[in-house]
Amino acid sequence: MIDGSNNSADSLSVFGCVGTEIPVTGFSGKALELRAKMKMQEVKGGAAGLLLRIDGRNSFSNIPGQEHLYRQHKVLAFDNMLQKNIQGTRDWSTYSIKLPFPKNAREIYIGAILTGKGKLWVDEFELFLDGKPIPGLRQARIQNSDGKKTGATSGISKIEDLSPEKIQNLAMVAKVWGFLKYYHPAVAEGHYNWDYELFPILTVACKSESISACQDSLAAWVKKFEYEAIKERPYLNPGRKVKLEPDFGWFQSDIDKKLSAELEAIRSSRRTGRNYYVRLDSISGAPIFQNEDTYSTVSYPDVGLRLLSLFRYWNIVEYFYPYKYLLDQNWDTVLADFIPEIIDARDEIEYKLVLMSLFDQVRDGHARIWGSYPVLEAYFGRNTAPLNFSFVENEIILTGYFDKQIFEQSGLQTGDIIKRINGEDISKIIETKSRFVSGSNRQFKLYALTYQIFKSNDTVLTVEYQRNGHSNTATIRCVDQPTLFRMMESAEKDTSFKMLSPDIAYMDMGSFQSVNLVKIKEKILSSKKLILDYRAYPNDMFLYYNLANLLFWKPMPFARFTGVDIKYPGRFEFRDSSMLIGRDNMNGYQGKLIILVNEKTQSAGEYNVMAFRAFPGAIVIGGTTGGCDGNIAEIYLPGVVRTRISSIGVYYPGGRETQRVGIVPDIKINPTIKGIREGRDELLEKAMEIEE
Repeated sequence: MIDGSNNSADSLSVFGCVGTEIPVTGFSGKALELRAKMKMQEVKGGAAGLLLRIDGRNSFSNIPGQEHLYRQHKVLAFDNMLQKNIQGTRDWSTYSIKLPFPKNAREIYIGAILTGKGKLWVDEFELFLDGKPIPGLRQARIQNSDGKKTGATSGISKIEDLSPEKIQNLAMVAKVWGFLKYYHPAVAEGHYNWDYELFPILTVACKSESISACQDSLAAWVKKFEYEAIKERPYLNPGRKVKLEPDFGWFQSDIDKKLSAELEAIRSSRRTGRNYYVRLDSISGAPIFQNEDTYSTVSYPDVGLRLLSLFRYWNIVEYFYPYKYLLDQNWDTVLADFIPEIIDARDEIEYKLVLMSLFDQVRDGHARIWGSYPVLEAYFGRNTAPLNFSFVENEIILTGYFDKQIFEQSGLQTGDIIKRINGEDISKIIETKSRFVSGSNRQFKLYALTYQIFKSNDTVLTVEYQRNGHSNTATIRCVDQPTLFRMMESAEKDTSFKMLSPDIAYMDMGSFQSVNLVKIKEKILSSKKLILDYRAYPNDMFLYYNLANLLFWKPMPFARFTGVDIKYPGRFEFRDSSMLIGRDNMNGYQGKLIILVNEKTQSAGEYNVMAFRAFPGAIVIGGTTGGCDGNIAEIYLPGVVRTRISSIGVYYPGGRETQRVGIVPDIKINPTIKGIREGRDELLEKAMEIEE
């Protein structure tokens, strides 16, 4: 259901949308039709409709060195029915959209949309090509559908007497259920509603009198899912190096012979390489998780759905996380630890906090909760201080502001050391909130914590601070998030490019746009030193490629990737060749290239720095970067909880790690409290000192 009942009647610009993506594989025709049933209640000030979009690829996605990062889509055909102005209250009825089906179609998006005020239910989506069902394509499972068909409950309201044996039984159910999801030929093809196959065996596991009895029940449960038992030896590409293999040691060490034999037979069976729940991106090879019900009608799922949430996430990391070998804790131990936590979550906020803590166990800067959740905003604080803080020399330091008036009214100065907030010691606040903030390494986690520490539901914060050895108290006015974003935008200065001297050029890679590159091309090439400042997330994803073509004299290798084997999930292999940056260029850059980094350099920023580091003689200056490189994969959990993980492994050409360790600078230097108080940029100063 899409619920817009709280929108205003004239809120045309506000809309809700549900949908799913279907790759175009092995079918073609002239006309594509989407049919589905819709029911609506008091829709006004907007309209309801089905959504059908057909995409191709832009040629830009074929640029060497660019393919793995960006999927550039070109919309070939689109309709959302809003021009039909479907409004009011209507019972279930079938609606349809027809579009011409281009020969170069690559992706199909189907869904439903609601603008304005009201409620919309959708169900029974079907796709037809030239009037016939598409071969091999089952009815699409749209997440947010009516609930009567998919259900919003597991039927399990509570689990009592959670003994160590019961936890062990539930953990084994999680592992067997997840293994079958990705390895069982019939399950992987989508022949079963795998969420709802979980709940009966959960009940059995909870009632089992012993671990042995539970495993007997699991063996019988596994056996009922029939498949064609054709053995296939796992294929290994002799030209590819395996970075990570799945761990099936538990087949022998943790379970009895009967269950082990069933699982071993499934593991050695032939699979097509297609999986209903995951597919690989056609360009990057990164996993795309699909057809997972979000159970959007419940914000606090029952205990069965909460366990489903844990099991779904745990198995995605188990089989599709390229850096599983870098986890601090044994992943089986994490599963056992979080079973009682997820069961004992008493309400929506506790459920989401447990998941945030679970995401933190992956130690991946991408693996945090994404999106806006009112209960979390109320818990952590809807307002925040519009000032800039950083961890410097193991202290939280005021480093800047987004609103000059609020800054001046507070009486604070840059370089002040914050010791307490509303009477609570900073170290205690960090300890409390740290488990809910994800980070690949300590530096990135501390950076992320600065956004949480100064949140409040009050309109003011009282802080105790130190300046020149003396303690003082200040009051800071807080603002809500929309106001903060407006302040941040208005505080931005146009410093994306400047000449620091006649021979030294500076580019802020967090704000510079490729379209302006032609205007400064001659200044860059004539400079003796070019400083690229990556202490912010890149604003233009194509800038690094365009700038590299200007600077490099010839293509240079700078990165290698690992990708998951979809037929043998958990196995990650190095791709055949390294990624190249630059082109043959008789007029390349002859000066010194210097790159500035810190904990704010993350993900695409780190990848960019890897590329420019391949420039002969380039020097990287600064501190430890975020340590979360690579493409991301979206994961949806019950209650419409959205998270992500890094989904392909990124390494230097020789195989050296980047995840968690980040980009290790050639010259390590971090800001000091003294330098901040004096208004100095110590990293930039060091870059200026280096001989040209």
